Amino acid sequence: MEQLETTKGKSVVIPKLVNRYIIMFYEINMGWRTEFEVYTTPESAMQNFIERQNKYPNENIKYYKVIEVELEIPFIPKS
Repeated sequence: MEQLETTKGKSVVIPKLVNRYIIMFYEINMGWRTEFEVYTTPESAMQNFIERQNKYPNENIKYYKVIEVELEIPFIPKS
């Protein structure tokens, strides 16, 4: 966490690292793959994956897994 300078007695804290979720899936022809789309909850990742499976039912996906990753938020202060 990085604390910004105080303003009128209040301070704002900006997280440097956040937890996000991605889907990894095993495609029969290509092996393990992931889409570089990150989600804020595991449920939203699963919902998007299931909707994609319903839209493209002929994909050869056999296994899938939701993975939690920790991402850094870049913070560039105004100069």
